[in-house]
Amino acid sequence: MKIKNEILIQVFAYFGAINVFCTMYYMLLTRNIGTPFKDSLTNKQLQILNLSSKRRRKVYLEGLILGCLLLFVFKPFKIN
Repeated sequence: MKIKNEILIQVFAYFGAINVFCTMYYMLLTRNIGTPFKDSLTNKQLQILNLSSKRRRKVYLEGLILGCLLLFVFKPFKIN
């Protein structure tokens, strides 16, 4: 079982590293693209967009906190 846990940890570590790389790559290559869609919206549409963004941010943060709590409680990657 210990070998499977170590492999699982390594796989998730690779996924995490890939995610960090992709995020940095995306930010680097899109920093000068601009926001043509957002620039075309009316004030009312921008209000709707901002409200939607706040709701989605709240749901994301709730999931992040819940995930951290579950990992803390169950410790699925604990190595003996």
